[in-house]
Amino acid sequence: MSKPMTKTQLVAALAEKMGTDKKSAALVHDKGTLFGLRTNGRIESILMSLPPHVQWQYNHSPEVDSDEDKLLQTLKKPQEWI
Repeated sequence: MSKPMTKTQLVAALAEKMGTDKKSAALVHDKGTLFGLRTNGRIESILMSLPPHVQWQYNHSPEVDSDEDKLLQTLKKPQEWI
């Protein structure tokens, strides 16, 4: 049986999984956001509780024809690529 992860190990693993730095991952962990995500809470409500520099906007709509808009349109229509 493996030992439980320390907070430092958990934050490092979370940062890697999120593709972000450890400071941002620590904010997610410390704000209780991880708990909310693990318990199938409403994602928009959970992410709204993050600090302002995380840059989560509720019901965000990108500018029409921007790179972000094109990406979202692609992701909304899954394709068989192979």
